[in-house]
Amino acid sequence: MTTPDEETGLATDRRHAGEAEDFDNDTGSNGAHSYWPTDTGTLEFDSRRVLVALVKGPYLSAARHRELWRVLINDEAQIRSRLADLFLELTVDPDFELAFVRGVKEYDERIPQVVRTASLTLLDSAMVLYLREEMSRVGPGLRCIVGKDVVAEHMQLYRQATSTDFSIFNKRVSAAWGKLEKAGVLLKTASEDRFEVSPALRLIFSNDEIEALRAQYRRLRSDSSRDAADAAALTDSSETADAIKEPLW
Repeated sequence: MTTPDEETGLATDRRHAGEAEDFDNDTGSNGAHSYWPTDTGTLEFDSRRVLVALVKGPYLSAARHRELWRVLINDEAQIRSRLADLFLELTVDPDFELAFVRGVKEYDERIPQVVRTASLTLLDSAMVLYLREEMSRVGPGLRCIVGKDVVAEHMQLYRQATSTDFSIFNKRVSAAWGKLEKAGVLLKTASEDRFEVSPALRLIFSNDEIEALRAQYRRLRSDSSRDAADAAALTDSSETADAIKEPLW
């Protein structure tokens, strides 16, 4: 019988201790462990936990899930194969010790969308751009910490470009912050108003995509002749450029 270990939360297999089984069919025809009478799965208990964590998202990190990360590294091939059966692609970055899954619908229109994606408004993506630039100022291996008020102040640059009412604009900034926090991009710290930017942000947006965002926002901020109504519509729109259609879980 396999039960979660009280300290690590990982499974410990007690069959080797000679304990009686709860059911007879504890081993499948391929020799893999079974955990209930009709279980035909081939992954061991903790590999299944990793599989579930990846599908639920937003990502798996060694910093926050040390034991599950170890299981992923040891059984990556099998876990990757099971994810492929679900039309999901596993991304693992050993340097940042992060892993997450992406859908593969772009390869074949018949493939269903499995994981939830979030389309970013222009204001959302402006915040993403700022956070990525803040990360670039931090040395390798160091945490990127940002103040919520500082980020909100920076976002005021885009209020001029969009001619949006001050109070309404601040509500939109707060909504953008909340979306990124919910997605696991912004992580709480011991200080209430200071957050860590997740290293996962480096993987979600490539350098090319970030450069596309920079160009887009340079145009937005420099176009002083843009009609105010058109600019407001841009800020509210859920349509995004290809560069910012990313799986923010």
